Order: sequence, then structure tokens, then C-alpha cells
Amino acid sequence: MRARRRFNLSSADGALRRELPYGVWTTAGGGQILFNRDYSPIWQRSANAAAIRIAAWRWVDWAQQNYFFDDDNAPFHDGATKKICARIVADFIAGKPIDQYWRAHETRRRQHREQIKMNPDNQFHHLAEEAAREEFEKISRLIEAGYLDLAEQVLDGEIDVQTAMQIFGGRRRP
Repeated sequence: MRARRRFNLSSADGALRRELPYGVWTTAGGGQILFNRDYSPIWQRSANAAAIRIAAWRWVDWAQQNYFFDDDNAPFHDGATKKICARIVADFIAGKPIDQYWRAHETRRRQHREQIKMNPDNQFHHLAEEAAREEFEKISRLIEAGYLDLAEQVLDGEIDVQTAMQIFGGRRRP
């Protein structure tokens, strides 16, 4: 007999798991659905309609799936990710774009994989992980502060994250 895996989450962590977005599904028609860590839909919006809560049991026929975090930076134990996830929900409800959030996560994951490939024996695996995490945190700070233009320039490869942080340091809040 197999034992069932049990999660050791407090009731607050369970609420975070249900309410914060783990990723976004995009439908063939361009609609977007935020889903939680259990892959249950939580919010839905289409191009011409306001965001609405969606029943967790509802089936979603999605065409594309993107993520906002991994297990190593989950909002249940990472305060920065928790703030970003709350900002994603607020932006989603307000009808603002949210692509920059999953793009920042994808950039972090890609950089981490590239750094591991450069060192196939994975001797410095933890160093590559730390460098990718630091860059992700800097991009996240830009997004949280409302500097989406700088974050997008970094994600598009137009400027490096150090240059963006120097510009960010010299700007006034938007």
C-alpha cells in the first residue's frame, strides 16, 4: 500500500496556495486565466471584459501555460514572491498586462540552466542558483517599484540588470 504524500502547510499557507497565482493559462481566443499551485483556476479575463473569479472546479481549455515561480522561491516561504504574486492579482484585476512577471521567471530559469550547462559536473550548482536568484530579485524590485519599462528592457536583453539598477537608483518614483 502506498502512503499518501501530506503537505505540512499551516492554514495560512494553505490559503496562500489556493489564492495566489502559480501561473497563467492563455486560451486560443486570447483570454487569460490565473491558476493556483493546485492548478485550479482562480481569476479569468478576456480582452473585452473585466476580471472575474472563476470556480476552482471549472475545466479550462488553454493554449499556452506560463509560471510565476518555482518551488525554490514559492510564496509560502519567500516574502518577495508573495508580494509579486499579490501584485500580479492586483494588475490582473485592473486589466494591466502581466506578461512581464512570467517573463522574469522564465529569464531566471533560462539563466540558471545556462550556468549549469557551462559547468557540466555541477560543482558550482549552488553558485549558479544564487546568481540567478539575485538577478530575479533585482528584476522583481523593478517591477514592484513600478519600473516596468526597465524590467522589460532587461528581459528583452536591451540592457543588463546592473545598468537597470543604476538607472533605477537615480529615478524618482513614477
